[in-house]
Amino acid sequence: MYIPTLTVDNDTERIFRNLIAYEEINHGPSIVMDYARLMDCLINYADDVALLCDAGIIDNRLGTKEEVANMINKLNDYVHLSAANFYYSQLFLDVDKHCSRLLNRCKVKLRQTYFQIPWDWVLISIAAATILLILGLLQTMFSVLAYFKGAN
Repeated sequence: MYIPTLTVDNDTERIFRNLIAYEEINHGPSIVMDYARLMDCLINYADDVALLCDAGIIDNRLGTKEEVANMINKLNDYVHLSAANFYYSQLFLDVDKHCSRLLNRCKVKLRQTYFQIPWDWVLISIAAATILLILGLLQTMFSVLAYFKGAN
């Protein structure tokens, strides 16, 4: 799956609204309206914008992530959306198929259940355990050496 990068700046909302108005009047294919609906489905909160920015789907030049989320969520207000001939329907079907696989659902459940701890604490714990293991091995080695030196 590929979603092209959307650069969001001060003019993005105006351009989207003009293109959506043109598509509504023209009664042709509604690619921009459908793209706005796709982005609206992906974005509900500022965290969603952050995730899409990290993935390279959104280039935020507008300001805060909250502003981008609000702008995207308001694009389809007062717009007549048709379910027929939705341009991104195959993408929705592919995502639904991917999410409905048992293995993918199990991986998500495992990640949400067991891997929600901060990774910096995990790394500190692994480093501490490694140091303790090395010190334990050194103590054992010196104990064995002392035993054999004392036996001679």
